[in-house]
Amino acid sequence: MFLLFPLFLVSVVFVNAEECNPKTVIKTWQKHSPCARREDLGVLIGYGYNINLPHTNDDFAALEIDPSDIRKAVIMQGPSECDCTQSFCLTSEQSERLFQINIDRAEKQISRIIRSISSPMPCCDIQNSLIALTYTFGIDFIKRVPNALSHINDGQWEKLGKALLEQRWCTVTDHCRPFAERIKKGCNDITDNLGCSPPTPKPCDAAGQYCCGANNTCCQLRQVVSQSYWCCPLAVATCCTASNSCCPKAYPVCCGGTNSCCFTDYPVCCFPGTSQAYCCGAASPVCLGNQHCGSLDPNVEPVMGKVNKANKHQATIVH
Repeated sequence: MFLLFPLFLVSVVFVNAEECNPKTVIKTWQKHSPCARREDLGVLIGYGYNINLPHTNDDFAALEIDPSDIRKAVIMQGPSECDCTQSFCLTSEQSERLFQINIDRAEKQISRIIRSISSPMPCCDIQNSLIALTYTFGIDFIKRVPNALSHINDGQWEKLGKALLEQRWCTVTDHCRPFAERIKKGCNDITDNLGCSPPTPKPCDAAGQYCCGANNTCCQLRQVVSQSYWCCPLAVATCCTASNSCCPKAYPVCCGGTNSCCFTDYPVCCFPGTSQAYCCGAASPVCLGNQHCGSLDPNVEPVMGKVNKANKHQATIVH
């Protein structure tokens, strides 16, 4: 069994706040929902916009939306599809505008704090994580963390990350803990491969939230709720989404939801997942049993197939 290792964004160089781009980080981490959903940290809509924060009325007024219309409608629970006949739904344009309004605010609030610090300018990893936290929770939550501003001023990122992780509001939701963990790591021992660093320098997603080893293949997990990845321990492999497994380069054809693989020149899977599994060629695609393959032409004699290769490289989902 091979495990999924979800690592988090790390940065590359020390840059100015305006050169960092937290938008990709937030959009990768926040699942978009046109309708309002109730979560641990409040009611979210769009790209994780929290309608319980004090600036909600002004933000929705800019979009000519009455926030009471959202609160009076059905609030969705869990990952089910939005029913816009029962729930208030944002248009795609409204979601993007609301996202931009909120991220502009978060960037300005964090920039004011960062510009006043006495320590060197933090790397983008730190800046983006602080902006992402402010985007979701509001700047007042950050300021209320004991000694948060002094830790920021002194560049004590490990202390700041630990202080955040001691807050209940941070530990009860996935919208805080990963960013607090990133902050705790600071800006040391980093590479330029998006957010990934040794021993897992290979990024699987745009934000570097999931990372694998250099000789691994990133494979996406088949899940209902969110996008995740696992590391196939082969450098050049085919990911088998239906079975959360992978097939090596020598026999890269996935056999449905089983842990079986077939060859490029013998791509037809016969009785996959059983002790009688084997592979047939495209010219003789009929599985006759006993490792024999038949042609669609009755005048062509059956031929022998190739023994199916069992694939032991499978994922274990780690939360």
